[in-house]
Amino acid sequence: MYDQEDKHMKHASELIKNFESEQYNELLTDIYVDEHLLAYQIDGLTFIEQIMKPHTPYYRSIKDLFDKDVIHGMAHITGGGIEGNLCRVIPDGLSAKIDLSKIKILDIFKYIRNNGNISDEEMLRTFNCGVGFNIVTDQKDKAAVMQHVSRFYEIGVIELGDCKVKFENRLNWL
Repeated sequence: MYDQEDKHMKHASELIKNFESEQYNELLTDIYVDEHLLAYQIDGLTFIEQIMKPHTPYYRSIKDLFDKDVIHGMAHITGGGIEGNLCRVIPDGLSAKIDLSKIKILDIFKYIRNNGNISDEEMLRTFNCGVGFNIVTDQKDKAAVMQHVSRFYEIGVIELGDCKVKFENRLNWL
């Protein structure tokens, strides 16, 4: 008989021994994923299938806008979230005021937050909550940009200010 720690050590050594075998995926599943995650469906896919989906390639959607002089900044929202990435394209003396209530949070992020007991601040910093890319444009060009990239929607405005990115309102998890 062995205790829980011995069980994990046994699984770890099996993982190393069978690293290139067909059993690799089964071992990973056994070690890292509980049955709830394997069975739970989010928008028709399991949790694992959802988190393993490749990110959206934005280049094809926006490349035709490059020669139209309508983009003043772009930010790919990765680790660091909106605040940690959008700040890089906001000039001194301006602030991006982000209305958190406008963010259309994907179901996968709702699941992660609720099951991981993660704060809103951590969700914004670690995950993009469904906001994968920001485009900064003039109000006069907004309609043309949004028509060209139909999946985009407005989450904020640029205004005078000392803080590169500031949030208002709260995320809507419903």
